Amino acid sequence: MKVLRFVIAVAVSSCSVSASKVQQLRSVPGICTVISNSRPTWPICATNLRDDDGSSIGGVQDHSENQSDRHGHDTGTKFGLPYEKPADYSNDDPSCTGHLDHIDDKLCVYIHPAFEKGRGISAFTTPSIAREFEKRISAIARERDGRRNASGTLSEITMHPSLEVTALSNKGMGVVATSLIPAGTRLLHSSPVLLVHNIESPRAFEREFHLRTAVAKLPPATRDAFNNLAKSYNNPAVHAQDIIKTNAFAIDVSSVQHLAVFPEASRFNHDCAPNAMYYLDNIGLTHTLHATREIAEGEEVTVSYVDPISPAWFRKSELLQAFGFTCSCHRCANAEEDDALLAEAKLLEAELGDWESDTSDTDSWAYTQKAKRLIELYQTLKLEGFINTAYGHAALTYNSLGDSGKATMYARKALEAAKLRHGPAELGSRAVTVWEEFLEEGAWAHWSWNRRRED
Repeated sequence: MKVLRFVIAVAVSSCSVSASKVQQLRSVPGICTVISNSRPTWPICATNLRDDDGSSIGGVQDHSENQSDRHGHDTGTKFGLPYEKPADYSNDDPSCTGHLDHIDDKLCVYIHPAFEKGRGISAFTTPSIAREFEKRISAIARERDGRRNASGTLSEITMHPSLEVTALSNKGMGVVATSLIPAGTRLLHSSPVLLVHNIESPRAFEREFHLRTAVAKLPPATRDAFNNLAKSYNNPAVHAQDIIKTNAFAIDVSSVQHLAVFPEASRFNHDCAPNAMYYLDNIGLTHTLHATREIAEGEEVTVSYVDPISPAWFRKSELLQAFGFTCSCHRCANAEEDDALLAEAKLLEAELGDWESDTSDTDSWAYTQKAKRLIELYQTLKLEGFINTAYGHAALTYNSLGDSGKATMYARKALEAAKLRHGPAELGSRAVTVWEEFLEEGAWAHWSWNRRRED
């Protein structure tokens, strides 16, 4: 994962952070707090509020409502900082930065207000990527128009009717099930409202201007949805950057990573034993969330902001550094037991995945007990969203012993679990296609067939 070097200089007066964050960040010396994982956002330094050239951002002067920027576009003010007014904006003459030497290009604001039947989407990216992005937007619109004509669906934005966004004690906003939801149910399918080139861009002051411009161009309801999302630092001088930092997912546009804000997806809180799992479609520009186990009425729907298969100390450290809260979920509250189970699972995975060592003195069928135990551990840890790994080991284990029936059964389970985690085969994840190939070609055609069987 490419590390984002996008520094926002911010004076931090409080470390309180709403739990409705969906990214993982790390601390790297010299780069402040930077992102990692598939849901990145921008680093913010706990320093005095200074722009990149050292000038103060805290004491920003007011700007008149009739002021023009250097491109001649009308500007207004928000939180004491300027942004471009939405009226009469044209993608043919966008608001842009100056030339940025490190990318040999500039970044400009582009708006597509008709996207998703008037929901709209803004992009802050290079002109060349914007041209490709416009082609993609048109292709997506044509595809969805065809589906709409067939099904009557007006939009790709769908949230399960048994989900309710509500205020939660000590968590801010969150999502709760209003009735029982079966495992595998699609909970959310949505598109982004803002895409931002994931590259070190201009000074914080200028960045904020262009990002507010991008948001100001959005239709009113969409703009409000963005502005109402959670923030980490609650500093009005970097309002737009703070929201992006706290809520962005990583998505590729023209093979270049961009930060994408999906307002609906940002409402799901963290748990180290999540009951939901999402995947992103870079081509269709969508975020899709499924239930990974049965969700009871009144239960909160959660995702994991960090790698839930990592030790408790690491998860808690990541969450504290990135979001300012100490995780108190069941797994973290029972860290010693949790770590012991994780260690056992990793040992079993290593043993089951060792196809080179001499196993002549090992009871072949002992491997089946290890495979069953691995599945049990994932279920005990409530990591159903990641259980495709355990099912995969079981499929290969039974296949290596010549039991095609059970090998096929577990291969199907691995495939279904992998789809919830990585999306359908069309998205190209090898974790999905490997099991489709296994099932299509047959267990006996796989390299693992009879590999561990005793003659």
